[in-house]
Amino acid sequence: MSLQTKKRACKVMSEPNTSLATSIFINGTDWCLNLTAARRSAITEAVNQSKTLYIDEWNKCIQREPKMRTYRVFKSNFEKETYLSISNIKQRNAMSRFRISAHRLAIEQGRYKRSPIPVDQRYCPHCPVQTVEDEYHFLMEYTKYECKRKIMMTRIEILCNNFKHLPPRDKFIYF
Repeated sequence: MSLQTKKRACKVMSEPNTSLATSIFINGTDWCLNLTAARRSAITEAVNQSKTLYIDEWNKCIQREPKMRTYRVFKSNFEKETYLSISNIKQRNAMSRFRISAHRLAIEQGRYKRSPIPVDQRYCPHCPVQTVEDEYHFLMEYTKYECKRKIMMTRIEILCNNFKHLPPRDKFIYF
């Protein structure tokens, strides 16, 4: 808070805010600023513009960064994701790591080699066919998890009638 703003601020004691006052909590202190409706409107507009600029920059960042290729499949809106409400911390952390590509799949490991491996050559070490080991392959194609995947898909189909009719890419996003 600027010195000039501090001079205009009055510490809230026992008086409740009037319609022309706004309460601001800064560094553990509640300040009462007497603002006209026009100033409150200008502040609200500035906050909204800042949010819009931040969201625009966030969108540009996830579009230009190669590491964000899976994140942008799952995340298109700037809002809290429902998986963040999972109470089991290990499950929530696993979901977060998967979505932001913080894992040990070849798609990420190849990036950190002394001589980085081209993305299209980061093959799954467990599959007989040369397939890029990315998040989609791991969750939707990897043969070792075929049985678990079928169980999971059956459970989802019970909860979501149209799930079985979705194309594989949309099923991946649904997870």
